[in-house]
Amino acid sequence: RRIDAVQAQARKLLATSEQGRILRHGARTVISGAPNVGKSSLLNLLLGFERAIVSPTAGTTRDTIEEIIQVHGIPLRLVDTAGLRDSQDAIERIGIERTQRELERADLIIEVLDASQPPTASQRLEVPAGLASRHLVILNKTDLGAHPAWEGQSNAIRISCVQNEGIEALCDAIREIIAKAGPLASDHPIAINARHQAAFQRSVERLTAAREAIVSQQAPEFIALELRESLAAL
Repeated sequence: RRIDAVQAQARKLLATSEQGRILRHGARTVISGAPNVGKSSLLNLLLGFERAIVSPTAGTTRDTIEEIIQVHGIPLRLVDTAGLRDSQDAIERIGIERTQRELERADLIIEVLDASQPPTASQRLEVPAGLASRHLVILNKTDLGAHPAWEGQSNAIRISCVQNEGIEALCDAIREIIAKAGPLASDHPIAINARHQAAFQRSVERLTAAREAIVSQQAPEFIALELRESLAAL
């Protein structure tokens, strides 16, 4: 019973390792979508200053741009990416390849769409497996009027970067998604780092071995050895 109690405490702390990574390094938040939907405008608006070049010319953003902000106390590592499209430009294609890699590494994906234009299959992202629950759909340019075809997109957040509308709703949705998707929902007062994680895992492994030794009625010195190694890990 004492071993089970210690293991339960250790596992509870192990569950905060992802939370610790996010709190220390920021949730990697990739802003992606087709060209000219307002990705760079959204980045600038969230940052509060003009970090990325905004231009009506498609393909202006060719490389990833990273900045860190705080949203409701959660650090976000914002990544503005090149617009996804078929391009013959060699440099732009490299930027698009980097966009795909960033999507695979993301903790959160913000997919930006142009609300004033009808939806097309080529506009939409292929969200990597396992990230569906951490995928936000943003309908930008609502100041131009929303196309009727978007009426059925009830889960999308409607914003206007030009008029600074809907940003608070976006920040609330970011906080909710990260909290639901990870251990931030557990509201644990301690968040461990990678070194702690390895030590707790070692401790839990040795406690499991000690428990099995007790159940199989092995000699006490074998049990003591496992307990000592668990304690050393702690």
